[in-house]
Amino acid sequence: MEGIFDILRGGEKIGKAEVRREGLYYRFRCCCDLTGEVMYRLIVICGGKTENLGIPVPEGDSFRLSTRTACMKIAMHIANSDELYRIIRAKRTLPVKRLMAETGANQKIFERYRKYIITAVVILRGEYEYIKDALVNSHIEH
Repeated sequence: MEGIFDILRGGEKIGKAEVRREGLYYRFRCCCDLTGEVMYRLIVICGGKTENLGIPVPEGDSFRLSTRTACMKIAMHIANSDELYRIIRAKRTLPVKRLMAETGANQKIFERYRKYIITAVVILRGEYEYIKDALVNSHIEH
């Protein structure tokens, strides 16, 4: 499923999506003519099956679909909140409904990437300066 595909809105072509395989994962990069005023959800339909890919986020003059970006936004939100961090440390779980409301992320992100989010929070809140720099820089570069 690698290649360049059209992005449609209401049957009208509004951009392109590039799909590449990188190791075990597929990387989606989307460029389309949208404004940042409204949120859109990107859904792929293949072989009669529908899959929700997520919400493209603004990046410069285009939009980008990035699960890593969504996970890092959630992790940074938690790391910057003493109350959320305390809840996670005490209960050993993510307050998913609250985080969904506060960050706008969907439940699938939490189901699939819970360990990544928690690990990123521990790194961001801890004294792991070199790892923290690598984590934040890899988030900015991609």
